[in-house]
Formats: sequence, structure tokens, C-alpha cells
Amino acid sequence: MKNTAYYLETNYQQPLLLQDLRHFIIYIDESISYQQYEEKMRAHRFITAFYVIENSKLAPFNHLYQKQLYPSSGLKEKKSNLVSDRVNQKALKIAGQFMTNALICERNAYDYSQFGEWKKNMYLTLELVSYILPIKQILEKLKEQTAAPKMLVDVVIDRTSQNNIDPCRGLNEKFLQKMIREITVPNLQFEITYQTADSKTNYGIQAADMLAGAYRKERLYQDSDSETNLIPFTYENMKLKPSLKDNPDFLKVFGELTFEQLPNIDPVTFKAPQIKDKNIPVKKHWHPLNSLLNFLKSFKHPKKLAAKPNTINNLQQLNFVDDNSQRVEIVVLLKTLNKHLKKIALHYDFSGQNFITSLSKKVDTKHYQKTIANLLNNVKLLTNTQLTSSQRRKFNRSLHDFNRAVDKYI
Repeated sequence: MKNTAYYLETNYQQPLLLQDLRHFIIYIDESISYQQYEEKMRAHRFITAFYVIENSKLAPFNHLYQKQLYPSSGLKEKKSNLVSDRVNQKALKIAGQFMTNALICERNAYDYSQFGEWKKNMYLTLELVSYILPIKQILEKLKEQTAAPKMLVDVVIDRTSQNNIDPCRGLNEKFLQKMIREITVPNLQFEITYQTADSKTNYGIQAADMLAGAYRKERLYQDSDSETNLIPFTYENMKLKPSLKDNPDFLKVFGELTFEQLPNIDPVTFKAPQIKDKNIPVKKHWHPLNSLLNFLKSFKHPKKLAAKPNTINNLQQLNFVDDNSQRVEIVVLLKTLNKHLKKIALHYDFSGQNFITSLSKKVDTKHYQKTIANLLNNVKLLTNTQLTSSQRRKFNRSLHDFNRAVDKYI
């Protein structure tokens, strides 16, 4: 079976994007610890480990890992639950020489049968929280460490994982796509691939397995009051609260999953039941379903925003300001308004050629008037865009503040 890859990338493009590219790989594997309850062994902790390495270091890592752990050909795969602590630590010392960073996510293991008809949603949510949610934290850190304008990230899991099978696979792709939109910034473009690999021949997956296994062993030693340390490098630790109702990340993912499974209600044709008083319909009476339908309508039919005419006029009038000291103050206001507009624009599919993200600070006539023209373009672009209610309010508030601030220059 060939390795599979699913490509996910942002649509947000910058007009002058440099060709520099950083390529990272995130290897993921899991480990489960067990405890005895009433003469039965039950899952106690669920651990996922994330091993991050830059692609340029992959070849020397593979070479050293194979040389040190597989000196003879034909050896079986060395897994953390089948090797000694010494071998486990040796593998991690090799991995630590080449890694960019690492993260371990720990949560309680659950008996899904206790959740009844909700057990499928509980399972899918916890898989997303354990496998996909930590990737956002890793990507945020890579953003801080990387100056390149484009980043390619391969997310690689074991081929035998349940996360390579629908519905997990489809949900993982969907949540990764959503995650990219959330973390993308104007000066950095992300491209992410979701891949599977055979752990028998993939040393990155093996390193993630060794990391998850070493952490599992350390936690077991801690339960026995032992301070044995097997992981020879620092890593980020993400522990989920045992009480799921107190875990906002879990609740958010669970809510999204559950909401998407609701019946497809058309808020235009579907009517709430009438409330009657002595068999006479009461027209003006609040009903929870009516409230929900009105809320859904705001998403189904977003309104176009009519920019206040005085904003357009004010921008045009600012072209006639000749005093350089005033122009300096005006440019600050122009850039402030554009900063607010850019936050709104990031929620929509604009290419860099349409929405100008950066305005010039120069106040000579040529650059000053071009700055005004670029901002005018951005205002008109958002004017002709269907915005949600919240984005519409932000837009109006930004224009109102701008008009009030520039009034003294006109």
C-alpha cells in the first residue's frame, strides 16, 4: 500500500511573496497506559507524542537512527513497549539531536460505552483533541521561530492508526483546514499535507512512538514514587483536564461536531409551532425556535454593507492636504483604519492583488496620494462584500472612528 497524502492550503496570497520556504514534518504516534480495576486491566491514560523535525535534517537523522538502532539488516521494528528503558532513551537521544521541537498531549482514557448514544461523538472529539488540536500550538511556535514567508508542514501518522480511516480522516482534514485559516497571517503562507506512513520503515514515526512510550513509562514510575527520567530533551506538555465539562477545547470541538449533525433546517421555509391562547394564535409571542431561526437567517442571508458616503468623501478630500506635518498625522490614521480592515479581510477570500495589506509611510505627494487610493480601494472592496453581522458592526465602528479623527483636517 502506498503512502497517502491529503493537501490542505490557504487561499490567502501576498502580492510580493518571496520564494523562501521552510519545510517541517510533524510525526505523531500514541501510547496508552493501563491500570487494574477489580481484576481487570483498563485504559488509564491516553498519550499522543508529536516529534517535529525540519526536512533538511531528515536524511542525517534517518542515517544515524538506522546505524545506531538497526546495525544489522532484517531486524524487527523496535517499539517503545518492547524495548528496554536504555534502548528507549538511546533512540530519543538520537532524535533530540535533529528535532525542532516536541510536544506531548496527555488525557484520561475513557470507556466510551458509558456515553450511550453519544459515544461516537465523544470518541471522535477526543481523537481530534488528542491528534489535531496540539498541532495548532506547534504551528504557532513555528511561526515565532521562522522568518520565511512560506511554510510547508507535513503531518505524518502511522498507517495503521484509526486516524487514517473515515470518519476520523475526513474530520482531521477538515479541522486542519480550519486551523490554517485561523493561524494564517499576511506575511506567512501555510501549506499542510496530511500523510500516512508505515512505521516499520519510517524512523520519524518510530521517534514519536519512543517519545510517547518514554512518557508513559515516566508517568508509571512517578505513580510508584520513582524519579526515573527517560526523555533527554525539553518538550511542551499539554495536559487536558480530567473533567471534560471544564475543558473549553473539548467543549468547543464537541459542540462543532454536534452542530454539524443537526438536521438541515431551512430557516426561510421552516416555521416554529404556533402558540395559542384559547385556540387563538398568539402572533407576538417569543418562542425559542423562532429565536434560533432568526439567528440562522443572519448566516443564510448576510447583508451587503453600504459604506458611509462621508468616508469616501473624506478620503478624497484628504488628497488636498499639503502640510507635511499634517500628512504625517493623517498617514497614521490611514494605517490604523487599514489595520482594522485587514482583520476583517482575513476572514474572506481576497488575494493580495485585491486587498492592499500594507500602506506606505511616506508623505511626499506621490506616495501620500497612493496610500489614500489604496485605502479607498480596500473600503470599496469590503463595501461590496457580504459580511456577517459581527464583521459589519466592526466595519461601521472603524469607519465612524476614522471619520471623527480626520474631520479636523478637512
